[in-house]
Amino acid sequence: MSRVLAVDFDDVLMQTTSVFCRWHNAQFGTSLGEEDFTAWGLSSKLGCTPSEVRVRLVSFYQSAEHQDAPRVVGALEALETLKEHGYTVHILTARDEGARSASEDWLRANMFTYHALHCLDHLPDSTTRGPTKGRWCYDNSAQALIDDGDHNIQDAAAFGVPAFLLTKPWNVSYIAKPPAVRAGSWEEILSLLSTSGLLR
Repeated sequence: MSRVLAVDFDDVLMQTTSVFCRWHNAQFGTSLGEEDFTAWGLSSKLGCTPSEVRVRLVSFYQSAEHQDAPRVVGALEALETLKEHGYTVHILTARDEGARSASEDWLRANMFTYHALHCLDHLPDSTTRGPTKGRWCYDNSAQALIDDGDHNIQDAAAFGVPAFLLTKPWNVSYIAKPPAVRAGSWEEILSLLSTSGLLR
């Protein structure tokens, strides 16, 4: 019987933030790097309103830089391993429906196979926000969530869903508590899934 695994898109499958920074620097004259994002949220670092953040993100999703973004190291191989162990992969993203085509194009070009892509529209200034990732995981009996957003990890844990936080500059201060666990790489995530009995 297939088991549901929920996996984030940005900075879990795609190296989004570093590429977005290069694109943003070229477009807006900034000098941002991934290491500058030490907390969740873009408005303060980009120096614009939530509405403008959304506009810039939408523009980035349609750019050549987005389509050329590299995979997160180990992501493709890890998902293949998880599918071999009976998992059905559901990709949960904060992106809105308008980004679906560009997201699916990138996934296809990078050889990811998955059951479904869920665009939950958690972008700034959203008016059509979908369920939280924790809620989605609970409602769909997900075995685990893998994400880089500590707020999503915390939300999943509140629903009793095991969650794996992939370490990034914006979440290093978060202290993960069971059923949430921090991991430094996809290789470590697989190891933690194995020791927790979720990979068998």
